[in-house]
Amino acid sequence: MHFIGFSRGTVVNSEIVQRLLTAFPNAGGTNQFGRDFQVTTIDPHDFDQESLSLPLIGGFRNFYEPKVQTWEGITFADNYYQTTADPSLGSLTPNGRNIPNLLPPEDTSNQPGLNFPKDEDGNFLGVPDVVEFLGTRSGETDYADSRAGFSRQTDPIPVVGGGLGATHGRVLNWYSSSANLGLRESQPSHAVDWLEDPIYRRRSDGSYKLLFDADFYDTNPNRVNPWYTPNHTDANFVQGSADAPWEGIGTGWFYSINGGGERLWPETQPRVPLSFDNTYSARMRGDDTVPTLFNGNFDAVTDPFGGNLSQVRRTISNALPGWSFHNGQSNPNIDLVQNLEDVKSKKGKSETDYAFKLGANGVKEIVHNRFVVPDWGNLRFDIHAPVKKGNLKVTLETTTGTEIAKTTIDLKSNLQKLPFNRNENVNTPEKLDLATNIYLGNANKIGFGGEGFETFQLNLQTPDEVTQLYRGQPATLKFELEGGDYVYIDHVFFKSDPLKFGNPTEAIWDDRAPEQNPYQTNLLLEKPQYTSSYNAVTRLPNWVSWKVDDSWRKPSANRTNAPFIADLDLPGSSTAPNWPQIDGRIYGGTGLDRGHLIPNVDRNRNEKDAIATYMGTNLIPQAIDNNRLFLNNSNEIDVNISPAWSRIESKLVRQLIFNQNKELYITAGVFDTKQENWSLLNSQPRTRASEMIVKNPGTVNTRRFESNAIRIPGWTWKTILVFNKPGLGEEDVLGSYTYITPNTPEPFTNWEGQSLEHPLNQLLGLNREPITSAEQWRRPNTWKISIEKLENLLNSQGSDLIFNFLSNLPEDIRERIKQQNNFSFPP
Repeated sequence: MHFIGFSRGTVVNSEIVQRLLTAFPNAGGTNQFGRDFQVTTIDPHDFDQESLSLPLIGGFRNFYEPKVQTWEGITFADNYYQTTADPSLGSLTPNGRNIPNLLPPEDTSNQPGLNFPKDEDGNFLGVPDVVEFLGTRSGETDYADSRAGFSRQTDPIPVVGGGLGATHGRVLNWYSSSANLGLRESQPSHAVDWLEDPIYRRRSDGSYKLLFDADFYDTNPNRVNPWYTPNHTDANFVQGSADAPWEGIGTGWFYSINGGGERLWPETQPRVPLSFDNTYSARMRGDDTVPTLFNGNFDAVTDPFGGNLSQVRRTISNALPGWSFHNGQSNPNIDLVQNLEDVKSKKGKSETDYAFKLGANGVKEIVHNRFVVPDWGNLRFDIHAPVKKGNLKVTLETTTGTEIAKTTIDLKSNLQKLPFNRNENVNTPEKLDLATNIYLGNANKIGFGGEGFETFQLNLQTPDEVTQLYRGQPATLKFELEGGDYVYIDHVFFKSDPLKFGNPTEAIWDDRAPEQNPYQTNLLLEKPQYTSSYNAVTRLPNWVSWKVDDSWRKPSANRTNAPFIADLDLPGSSTAPNWPQIDGRIYGGTGLDRGHLIPNVDRNRNEKDAIATYMGTNLIPQAIDNNRLFLNNSNEIDVNISPAWSRIESKLVRQLIFNQNKELYITAGVFDTKQENWSLLNSQPRTRASEMIVKNPGTVNTRRFESNAIRIPGWTWKTILVFNKPGLGEEDVLGSYTYITPNTPEPFTNWEGQSLEHPLNQLLGLNREPITSAEQWRRPNTWKISIEKLENLLNSQGSDLIFNFLSNLPEDIRERIKQQNNFSFPP
């Protein structure tokens, strides 16, 4: 497999190669000694060149494209380039680049896509295995080594422009002529004689008018440098040696498998990791290094409406990247770019953020170009519908037109409200059924989407025989507005946003019954509000992940009084369930609380999102002393005297969102779910906290948990990634808070004279001071650890679950965050 790219085509190849090797690491062959995956770059032009600024129509100096990289998985890389144009003067000649080195002004830029990976000595990774410099302009270093036809940017061609740009194209001629030794000249157009370009193979070829440079001839001892000198590992020639063959053998195409030179390849250089996101700016990035859907956020564009250049480009092509080739409109030349709208003000952002305004300018339908459906994950998309009218149809199809999945978003109807009073007992069969019907009825209605952008999903939790038909296969995606005025669409991607930085246990959806299901203990459940891994053995979530900022959480809102209902996203039907159907009634009379992993308060912007947290797959048995907010002497809720777990939810997270304007990615879970916990907790006091004991007398009764095979976790844990808002990428991670708290009653009611060895000393092998007060026991910092410590602990419990947090982050950032245990940013 051999990719050959020229000029800006090298960018296209680089992006294809990154995607291909990410999806198919063995591309080019499964035998590591016989793999063939070569990438050849011919005068790569992927950078800001000031001299290409043109009068009247603007400039073509910079397309802000991803920079060409030599990716890991490439077996051989070769680069051929020239730099004859003066970057400071007007020119039609693009220069090439010595990969991976950056050129001014980009070599001092702080754009994340230009922050190339380096080795431990500070050297750029991704140096090609063979680099051939063909020439440069007078006054530059290595000018004397310029080959014939590569010592100036103009040629004496009698046409307007005087041959500007010819040396850029001549690099392609140089390479193609090493593949066809019979060529005497290159003819880009047989119809126009002046485009003929001679090839230098013999000393007399230096006299061709297009190749001869009198200034170079008069000032350099070499007079004329030949094009070709063999430079493979068995060649002992210096460039231009009179003893060397000049025909074009031993270099260029020679290094390809078909050229016969693979045995003489030099030693390969360290490559650039496939995880490096080379997208120029953070704003233009997708949901991952290789996006699950290209330009799903409509931001892979540069200034589509500004200046003369944009108008000139749109005259040439009005295509919207990712959305125009298979759009299916009656007019194939329809301008979709005109429907882009900067929605930063609607999102409270300062940086440009485009969304697609479907319905404007007569565009009622938009179809994404063909793409490969990822191996897992629902399709998600954000909608803003300021006008309550019409429906939005979303359809995923194979390329042959077979429907995979579809859904309709109701843009016009109001949400149905729960009719329960604040203190009403909602754990009755009738009220559970009512809450379930309201939850299902609201799922595809606009809630928050009337005022901001709301996430919806196209559910791809399909039977295995259906899944095999489209996972890893090409497909198309269509959005169609019916009867409405307009609706904004943004962030169309696969896989849940909370898993942007990694799927902690590589949970996967599978529709088989638990006994036949390879993911019986690690079933992926995706919802617009959060994502979880569910365990049919413990009948608990292993973990729940969610994103929260001030668009999801309001500073104050009445708590929703809803029952915990069985999660109908589990495999099987409501009439014939084959997975555990857990609801809140089972927890009644046990002395333990119905505990959320994602708390109601983090989804309190409306009742629709709040109800989603009342699923049996987000429910755990939780001790009062590890869950509730406590009352002070004035009988008022006081977060400062409450347990660590509730302080984290109600104080730390609140401060980060509303005081510091941060965006948080949170994962919470359980640890120590052994069966022995049923007997260890049975008959223990419901609480030993002095503030709670009077109103919560009695003991824990675990019989209902045991009879329903619901495990009781000994510990609860939570890790919080803190981002500047809006968080655009891994470079925005400020740090993390990680906690593990005991899910038991407090050790003492009266702490006077009491001292307790810190439980984390035995659990994690730490050496912390004894705990001597209720205040110390309830302090979040008492239970603060690192992600690395948590990960090691979770992987020591002997289950088949393997935790790997932040697996999508670059290794250096991942390790820095995992080892962090003293992050104190302001709170």
